[in-house]
Parts: sequence; structure tokens; C-alpha cells
Amino acid sequence: MNNSRLKNSILNSMVSSVVQVLNILLKFVVQTVFIHQLGAEYLGINGLFVNILSILSFAELGIGTAITFSLYRPLAVNDRLGISAVMNFFKKAYNFIGLFVAILGIAIIPLLPYLVKNTQISDMNIRIIYLLYLTNSVVSYFFTYKRSLLIADQKGYVSVFNQLIFSVLQIIFQVAALITIKSYLIYLLIQIICTILSNIFISNKVNKTYGYLKEHKDAHITKDEAQTIKKNTIGMMGSKVGGIVVNSTDNLIISGFLGVFWVGLYSNYFLIVNSVGLVLTQLVTSISSSIGNLIVLEKDNDKKEDIYFQHNYINIILILFSSSLLLTLLNPFIKIWIGDKYLLSTITVIAIVINYIFAQVRQTAITFITSFGLFSKIGIKSVFEAVFNLLFSLFYVLGLKLGVTGVLLGTISSNILINIWYEPYIVYRFGFKKNIGLGYFCRLLFYVCVIILNMLISFNITATLPQNFKYLIIRAVISSLISVLFVLIFLTHSRAYKQLKNRVRSYKRRAN
Repeated sequence: MNNSRLKNSILNSMVSSVVQVLNILLKFVVQTVFIHQLGAEYLGINGLFVNILSILSFAELGIGTAITFSLYRPLAVNDRLGISAVMNFFKKAYNFIGLFVAILGIAIIPLLPYLVKNTQISDMNIRIIYLLYLTNSVVSYFFTYKRSLLIADQKGYVSVFNQLIFSVLQIIFQVAALITIKSYLIYLLIQIICTILSNIFISNKVNKTYGYLKEHKDAHITKDEAQTIKKNTIGMMGSKVGGIVVNSTDNLIISGFLGVFWVGLYSNYFLIVNSVGLVLTQLVTSISSSIGNLIVLEKDNDKKEDIYFQHNYINIILILFSSSLLLTLLNPFIKIWIGDKYLLSTITVIAIVINYIFAQVRQTAITFITSFGLFSKIGIKSVFEAVFNLLFSLFYVLGLKLGVTGVLLGTISSNILINIWYEPYIVYRFGFKKNIGLGYFCRLLFYVCVIILNMLISFNITATLPQNFKYLIIRAVISSLISVLFVLIFLTHSRAYKQLKNRVRSYKRRAN
């Protein structure tokens, strides 16, 4: 990477991660108030409708990712006409998608009684709540496409700051509404207003930064560009559908077969684990645009592979520390935060963290698949992933009666069976133009074993400590020290570690 690309990578990663941490803290504030003011049932409804709207997002079919990839080359060579043409196409596509999601979302309303089980909330209120969620989802498609230009141009931090400002405003007003009038409907209306304002502000920012977009508002993409976008979108369709089934049906299965109350319990753990996952994902994927720029300009596949190894190594270190902290702290934190009645079993918590580990291990391969534009190569994989995930989950829940744990085991099983090996294979075969080799998977297996051993040792050492705030800090310190020891023993002998060490030294010399 050149200095500019490295600086943009660091800036995007650091800003995105810091803002994500702030967002997590804000979410905890609003979740705490939400639980105390409205209770577990509304929390379950909240989690369920978020998943339903995630499923509706399949209408986007990955076209946003495909179009963002199409921006890398014109941005790299400063082709303003080409950039404008892609953005004009983007606008038309997202306006159509927003309208389609609205129609499809309304069509689902008659199915709501079959999806929401064991609740005291009236059918009318459930419909109104759902329509407000749908409205927020639909309005998010208008203007927000302009964020993709900032991200592709390695200026994702601008979008991140915008989202932080409006997240703060949204949460301030939502907390005030929950405390003063305990209104879930007003809570959702505030969310819609903030989504609209955030998108309008970012749209105006992009218009000022890229003034030439107005000059070329009638520019059209070429037939070759349209064909490339079409090809990548078709490739992303399978991936999109697969991702939706894997990531968005958990709450549907829990609600449909176990009850909405269990969705409420699981959503607290999901908030914590997903928030940590988002921070890590921001760290390791916010440099996708920089990698995309590298791929456009760099011809040496060996150098690209070296960046892959370094990226993966950093990802593994982050997973090692975070998974140990999660398993060690989750139940003690939940108990201190909202009480014993919101706790899940230790076995379920272990399943939650292992599911998190496998999801995060995939991030390096996913980042490079996106940067290479290899969408057409993963579509069929995602369809198989979705089918196996659903079958495994239903078998564990209905056949073995494993409850929430069974749903998680379904996702873990599909990840092990399909994703962990197939996604790196695609990067090597079609990105680096190389055979991946058995050594890669042996190294990956070694990393996963080290991560799991580390977290289990930390958990067992701290398991008998009292569950209060003082010992929560002690648990975190013990877990972190054990993780440092594991890094020193197992993870400082690899080629990636030595390359990163040399890269840091080189960057310091240039900075001085």
C-alpha cells in the first residue's frame, strides 16, 4: 500500500471503530431504559421485526455492493463522468428497491399473527408497530446510496460521523419519550425522523464534495458496465438470500417455536455480541475500499496475498481477545445490568460465543471477496449455506429440543460445513490465481483451536468469582492477561507477524 492508502485505511478503521464503540454505549443506554419501561415482550417484538425487515432487504439483492465495486476503478483514475454514471444508475436502482420493499412489506401484514406467538400485545398495536418499522426501512433507501461513494472513495469516516451525530440525537429523544410517556410508537417515529434527516444531510455533503455529479446528472453507464453490474448482482443474489436466512431467521425460529419472550432474552445477548462483532468488522472491513484500490493498481498477486495474511492475522488477534472477554463477562454483565431473570444457560452462552468466533473468522475472506468483486463465485455457496442452516436449526430445535442453543448450533454447523473453507478458496482461486493448499487450513484450524482454548481457560479460571461490578473488572483483567500470554506463546512466530512488524517500523521511519 502507498502512504495515502495506508493513511486512509488507518483513519477509516480507527474512526469507524471508535464511533462503533460510542454507538454501543448509546444502544446500552436505550436498551436499559427500554427494558425497564416496556419489558421483555416489547423487546422481543423489537428483535423480531428487525429480523423481518432484514429479510425484506433481500430485495436489494446485493446491488449496492456490486455498484460500489464498480466505483473503485473510476475513482482510482479520477474518471468523473464514469463516477457520475454509476451514481445515476445507483439512484434509480435504490428508488425502485425502496418502492418494492414497501409493497412487499405491506403484503406480509396478514402473516404477522403466525409469526408473533405467546404475547399479550394486541394485534392492532403489532400491526402499527410493524408499519412504523417498515416505514423506517423504506425511507432508508432514499439518499443513503450516496454513502457508498464516500466509502468507495476511502472517506467512509464522513458517513460514520454523520451516523453518530444522528444516533446521539435519536437516542436522546427516544430515552426521553420512553421515560416521560412510555410510548413505543413515539419511540419508533423518532427513529424514522432521524433516519430521514441523516440521509438528507449526507446527500447534501456528497453533493458539495463531488460537485461534478450535478454536471453529469444525465450520464449513463456503458453496456459493458451494465453487464458487469448485472453479473455481480446475480452473483450476490445467492449470497444475499443465504445471508438473510442465516442471520435473520434465528429470531423467527425462536419466536415461532419457543415464544416471543425467548426472543427478548436472546436479544440482550445478541446486542452485546453483535456490537462487539460490529466493532471488529469495522476494524477489518472498513479498509475494503483501500484494498479495492490496491487490487486495481497492484499487479503482483504475491503482494496481495501478503496483505491478506496480515489482515487475517490482525483479525485472529482481535477474535482471540474479544471471544475470551465475551465468554468470561456475558452472564455476570447481564446479571449486573438487568437481573437474574434475563440470564441464559452457560451452554447457550458458549454456543453464542462460538457462533461469534466463526462469523468473525470469515471476515478477511469476505473483505477480499468484496474487494476483488468475486460476487458471482459465492452465490451458489450461500444458497447451500442457507438451506443447511435452516435444516440444522430446525433439527436441533424440533428434533433434539435444544431450544435457543439449537438455533445457534444450526448456524455454527453451516459455517463449519461450508463457509470456513469455501470463501478462502474463492479468494485464492479467482483473486490470487493460486491453489490455496492444505497448509492454509491447517493454520486456520490451529488459530481456531488456540482461540477456543484461550476462552475456555479464562472462563474456568474466573467462573467461581462473585458476580458484581468489582469482579467484572477483575474478570476482564484476568481474561486479557491470559490472552496476551496466548498471543506471545502461539501467535508471534508467523510470517504475517514479522511482515506487520516490519511494516510498522517502515511507516515510523517515513513518519519521522
